[in-house]
Amino acid sequence: MLVISMAGQIPEQLIEEVRKANDIVDVVGEHVSLKKKGRNYFGLCPFHGENTPSFSVTQEKQIFHCFGCGKGGNVFNFLMELEGFSFYQAVEYLANKSGMALPESVSSQHTQQNNRMDQESLNAYEFLTMFYHHSLVHANGAEEAKQYLTARGLTEETMKKFNVGFAPYKSDVTTTLLEKKSFHLNHLAHTGVLSQTEDGKVLDRFRGRVVFPIRNHLGKTVGFGGRTISNEEPKYLNSPESKLFQKGRLLYNFDQARSEMKKLNQAILFEGYMDVITADQYGITHGVASLGTALTDHQAQLLKRYVDEVIVCYDGDHAGIEAAFKAADA
Repeated sequence: MLVISMAGQIPEQLIEEVRKANDIVDVVGEHVSLKKKGRNYFGLCPFHGENTPSFSVTQEKQIFHCFGCGKGGNVFNFLMELEGFSFYQAVEYLANKSGMALPESVSSQHTQQNNRMDQESLNAYEFLTMFYHHSLVHANGAEEAKQYLTARGLTEETMKKFNVGFAPYKSDVTTTLLEKKSFHLNHLAHTGVLSQTEDGKVLDRFRGRVVFPIRNHLGKTVGFGGRTISNEEPKYLNSPESKLFQKGRLLYNFDQARSEMKKLNQAILFEGYMDVITADQYGITHGVASLGTALTDHQAQLLKRYVDEVIVCYDGDHAGIEAAFKAADA
């Protein structure tokens, strides 16, 4: 089955070339743990909860089908169902993955139709990820942040790997820089990238904090976690819920830990960013964290797609023990 939405904009020949360049077993295998049985591959369906594998991938026909929920189709359908991609986004993602480039005319047509505010937010998050890390390494005023991270045992190499950053104390440094880069501050405030006061002033919500970029499973920054290095409350501050940033659907470091999780058939669930980062520095690279909230059903199902075993590694205090029991029940 081939979805032909936007076929008038993407040549059908190009769609077919992209499809042929991406084996459905490899693409699905990045999201579902597959085991070959006969001529097909089977795994737990990523679209509904189940304990017995009823999700089938046929390499010969390049299609998938779930005998439980009935979903099926080709590699484009799979990404559209799983990621919420439009048809164009699925084609673009697979084209990039296989080193192919879509014609500029096709890209420009889609850009005009796409939600520009969401795209601007993604661009801003990407820019701020680099800016915050640069500030941590080079900016005057970041000494206290570097001392905090060094005292927690992090090396410069680890800080770079996770793009740990620092948001300058002055509230207008970030916004001024974003304006110079032609970002629309009101748009970014509306989508949660920046904050806005009651009198309409747009500010960097993470000013004066150590910043941890939070990526989706495609590796794109969609939010930040900020940790105070003073007595400011709250101690930890996340980006607000938005179309791009939904805490209950994300796991910190999932994009980097996924391959090792699949390899070991095991994941380690930590409480926070620092636990994940510190563990990674010492060679434990299959750790994730649930962004400071109780593990949700969606997060549990996400882990279940990849591993059979999850080790819950929370703090040993009363709150941590309670949270561990709740996570085990998820």
